[in-house]
Amino acid sequence: MSVAALHCRIILHFELAKNEEGAEAGDVSWEDAREICVAAVEDITFLTRRYRGQYGLRHASMIFVYGIVQAIRTARAFHQNEVEAVYLIQALEECSHTWALAAFDFD
Repeated sequence: MSVAALHCRIILHFELAKNEEGAEAGDVSWEDAREICVAAVEDITFLTRRYRGQYGLRHASMIFVYGIVQAIRTARAFHQNEVEAVYLIQALEECSHTWALAAFDFD
């Protein structure tokens, strides 16, 4: 699965996952939405590690950078494994050589 597809999973479920009272009958439950977002963060982290190992991140595409940003945002919002968030921030710093947007400060 591509980073863009995983990023879409986060976009489609992030707000529902943050607001357990916002789910209506028949919709994806907030627990399911949260699990989808967390799984997407884990998958983006895995893909980032693999891509970084094979090609480096210096010339990663813009959608890759945006996917990493969304993964960091989601990991922090759901208090996910801080090690993953730190790794993704370091990866984003590596991307900043090509994309100035990647130099954003997440602290």
